Amino acid sequence: MNIFINAYESINAAGFNDGLREAMFSSTRRGVSVYDDLADRPIHFGRINDELVLSDELLFERYVPLKSIPLTRTDRLIGTVLARLQPTIDTLKSRYGSNRLGIVLGSSVAGMLETEDYFFGGQTDDAYDDTVLEIAGPVRVVQLASGITGPAYAISTACSSSAKALASAARLIRAGVIDAAIAGGIDGMSRFTVAGFTALGAVSDALTLPFSANRQGINLGEGGALFVLSREAHAIELAGWGETSDAHHISSPDPKASEVIRAIDHAMQQAQLDRVDYINAHGTGTVLNDAMESTAIYSRFGDQVPVSSTKPITGHTLGGAGALEAAVACLTLEDKDGRLPLHFYDGQPDPELPAIDLVTTPRSGLNVRSVLSHSFAFGGN
Repeated sequence: MNIFINAYESINAAGFNDGLREAMFSSTRRGVSVYDDLADRPIHFGRINDELVLSDELLFERYVPLKSIPLTRTDRLIGTVLARLQPTIDTLKSRYGSNRLGIVLGSSVAGMLETEDYFFGGQTDDAYDDTVLEIAGPVRVVQLASGITGPAYAISTACSSSAKALASAARLIRAGVIDAAIAGGIDGMSRFTVAGFTALGAVSDALTLPFSANRQGINLGEGGALFVLSREAHAIELAGWGETSDAHHISSPDPKASEVIRAIDHAMQQAQLDRVDYINAHGTGTVLNDAMESTAIYSRFGDQVPVSSTKPITGHTLGGAGALEAAVACLTLEDKDGRLPLHFYDGQPDPELPAIDLVTTPRSGLNVRSVLSHSFAFGGN
């Protein structure tokens, strides 16, 4: 059974799908902005413009059942994106019934920002409810807002969470458990996350430079994407996926990339493809991830497939990254000019890395029919 993407929407530092499309095909880099309220020093962070996010009042007006729970920033982001997909969801609910639709979302921090505010504020906020910290919080929001009564659950595997949510939802449809699903995931900003990555020495003081000889680490961000999946034929198919774990180290990938290569092979075999037209790299700009990923790409494809990382545009959105970059894949497939997302860095490739084909200058007029998207996480997931 084939699984198709009926509709999708992203939210990120570049905006919604339209803003992301403009930024990823632009010849000029839009670096993420500098903020001084998320760490003990100013850092580059892909923060979403608050003007894009629906207020509580507008969300309650649209989705009355949400009044029964406290909303976090992540919930507001989820609700904002959900509202843009509502016509497609309503059509599928009418066709199949609410119990035949499912919800699978990935997240890594859920309501952490609100929890931080509560404790840093001296635990005086009467509006705080500890349920906001539950990883399943965003799922609860989508359940209440959409009225979907089929299987609903969260996946939390750090930075691969929302990519795995897409695969999990597709399996439910293939198994006949449901007919359609809302899948993906979004993470909001969190000081806890910034502090954690800073403690690991992974946060760059400058703009991130994936695969550069001068790379210093990541720029974090917030955002993600939601997808409506079903077995009804549409232009874009979720054709295959691969999930493995190397269990090499709690926060460092296996430099041999053997399990990553195996995951790529699984996805390619399931999609019945020998090659792809473009790879959206995980591309965090850390020394170890870029070395591992370039090894995997070169081992599987040599220098024959164009590659870029879009994290310089959005920042690394953690649990929402896999879904956000799946949206990049869809935008690439839909582009009428046959363009590829540009890889923004300083133009100085690391001579120690395998020479993969980075898209550092505009390419257009291509027949892009297949895209591979990478998503890696702590624990070798």
